Amino acid sequence: MLRACLLLVLLGWASAQTVELVSRECLGCMCEASSNCDVGFGCVGDLCGPFKITRGYFLDSELHKEPAFAFQTYESCTRDPFCSAAVIRKYMAKYPRDCNKDGRRTCTDFAMLHQTGPGGCDANRLASRQTAYWRKLTSCLALYPGA
Repeated sequence: MLRACLLLVLLGWASAQTVELVSRECLGCMCEASSNCDVGFGCVGDLCGPFKITRGYFLDSELHKEPAFAFQTYESCTRDPFCSAAVIRKYMAKYPRDCNKDGRRTCTDFAMLHQTGPGGCDANRLASRQTAYWRKLTSCLALYPGA
């Protein structure tokens, strides 16, 4: 019994030590800024799902190569908020960028990278902050300062 309790304590400690690269709050704000988190948003042009993910973004994340997600198509994954979040997390891990050059990788960097891609987050950082997406994101992040 003592061994089982110790194992549970250690597992709880280990999971508490795991920090997600992109927090749930950040993903929620990115979803709100993208489509008002409309889970019914299908595909319009080359943008699919509540995060408005392109096929190139999906493929570039390489999530579809992971066994747990191999059955997901671009359309099915991007329309599923949980699969979409996994795509975004993989993409952010693949392209570590400090878009605003503040020495930290925060939700604002992830949101900018989500909108402009790895080559554009630095070059477009001022232009990207003038969009409806950015205004919605900023408003949402004000509610979650630690996101």
